[in-house]
Amino acid sequence: MLINKFMNIKYKFKEISKDQRGISLILSVIIIVSLLGIVVSVSNITRRVAQDNILIEASEIAFLVADSAAEVALYEIIKNGQGVSLPDLQNQNFAINGATWDRNIEVALTIPARCNALDPKPVCTDSSDSVSATNPLHILVADNNSFQFDFDIVGANYPVGVDLTGDILSQTEVTVVANGVQTKSLPGSQLVLSGLSGNSTRVRLTNTSGGEGSFTLTPQGIEGLPVGINISTIGEYLGVERRIEVTKPAWLTYR
Repeated sequence: MLINKFMNIKYKFKEISKDQRGISLILSVIIIVSLLGIVVSVSNITRRVAQDNILIEASEIAFLVADSAAEVALYEIIKNGQGVSLPDLQNQNFAINGATWDRNIEVALTIPARCNALDPKPVCTDSSDSVSATNPLHILVADNNSFQFDFDIVGANYPVGVDLTGDILSQTEVTVVANGVQTKSLPGSQLVLSGLSGNSTRVRLTNTSGGEGSFTLTPQGIEGLPVGINISTIGEYLGVERRIEVTKPAWLTYR
């Protein structure tokens, strides 16, 4: 009798052990699958982060290449007085292996600032068209400040002349440098400049009136007035492109 009871208990124990082993196997499979999923997810995240880092680095290098190309053009324009005589360049090699840049140069005939905007700028035009006899350039000069406009963009087509008018022109010292010859005057209410085709004339207005002065620069004839140089560059590295557009204006303001 006692032996029978012992055998029954042993049999039930064996049944329980088999069930436990089955549950353990299922749990082990679930844990392994979960860990495998975590490993795959972490691997994908790591791969995407690595790819993003490569793209970020390539983008930064491409921007550096484009910015350097623009700086080289600006240096040549300012230092050597070249302007649009600079050639457009394509597929120029950069110091970094595999990086290249393109550059395009063109004359700027329009300026982004409108005089009738809510926040007009010191240098502006009435409309978004090019600067012309019907859309002149308006200039505001604060007291004791100077405004200089350079007619020296090499290769640009200038009008036959320009008219300079202003409400305080008679109280403004106007310095004109043409072909190396400098003259100063208080011109009254109007100053006519002609012979600009040589691209070597510079005009500076120095306001000594004690208040803000407004002036208007109006081209003569049908030619538009070049107001700067547009520089467009593209940097490329590892298939990533960055673009930069810079305008070098034809004027400077001195305070």
